[in-house]
Formats: sequence, C-alpha cells, structure tokens
Amino acid sequence: MKMIINKATANPFMGILIGFLLTTLIQSSSGTCALVVSLITAGLLNLNAAIFIILGANIGSPTTSIIIGLDITKYAPIIIFVGAIMVFFISDKRFRRIGRAILGFGLMFYGLDCLGNALSGVKDTPFFTGLIQSCDKAPILSLLIGFVLTLAVQSSGATIGVIQKLYALPGSTISFKI
Repeated sequence: MKMIINKATANPFMGILIGFLLTTLIQSSSGTCALVVSLITAGLLNLNAAIFIILGANIGSPTTSIIIGLDITKYAPIIIFVGAIMVFFISDKRFRRIGRAILGFGLMFYGLDCLGNALSGVKDTPFFTGLIQSCDKAPILSLLIGFVLTLAVQSSGATIGVIQKLYALPGSTISFKI
C-alpha cells in the first residue's frame, strides 16, 4: 500500500491531481485533508506528497459550486438509480464500490435540492428579508452568516448549494451585487 501511494504521489502534479479528483468525488476538501493526515500518521504517506494532495484538494473545492451551478439535481434520481442498481445487483466488488460512490453522489445532490426546496419559504419571511438587506449594507455580516451556516452544516459546499438554490428562486432577495 505504501509503495502504491508513494509511486502515485511521487510527482507533484500527480499529487495535485489526486487531491483535486478526490475532493471532486467526495465533495469535501476537509475529508480529503483528514484522509491525508491519517495516511501520514499511519506512515503510508510522506509530508512532501501530502502538501501537493492538500493543494489539489483546495483547488478542487470550488468544483462543488460549479457542479451545483450546472443543475445536476434534475438528474439526481437517475444517478441514484444507476448507483443503487450497481450496489444491489452487481456482485463484482469493484463495481459495487463505484456504485456506492455514484449513489452517494446522487443522494448528495438530491439532499441539497430537498434542503433548498425546504428553505424556499424562508425567502418570504420578514426576518430573512431584513437579514439579507442588512448584508447589503454590512459585508462583514455576510461573512459571519456564511461562517455560522458552514459551521452548522459542516460543509461549505452545502452552504454554497443552499445559497445558490435560494438565489435562483423567483422573487429572491439575494443578489450578487458588490
């Protein structure tokens, strides 16, 4: 295992690519960083390679908002179906693992869509409208709200997804003016 990991990450470009792809797949740069730290602690990865993987993870982090912007949520049921078929009806372990990843990917976007739809009624409440209008006047408040929301859901990708979903709603009070 150590030989495979060191060979795959010997080239800095490959380390960055692995970090980017892993973060894109699991939609969590924090998860990638935690995995890298675990591999270092286990003695399976050296610090030089870890730096490039973490750099790739940070480069891959914005892919969440790009994927959400592509509106994959309308294809989430199909992705979930394909993943479930692979998990439950294929006996080859490699395909089952790939199926789990596909299933998780689809469920994540379906969950973000459900969360955005559940919060759609919030946009009409006076408290939320006042809060968004306050954010226009105080950018530090926007930063604080983003920090608290990300801290609460433990995912900057989920925070971005919810904000993008709320922005796209008809009559939304959220704007991107600077």
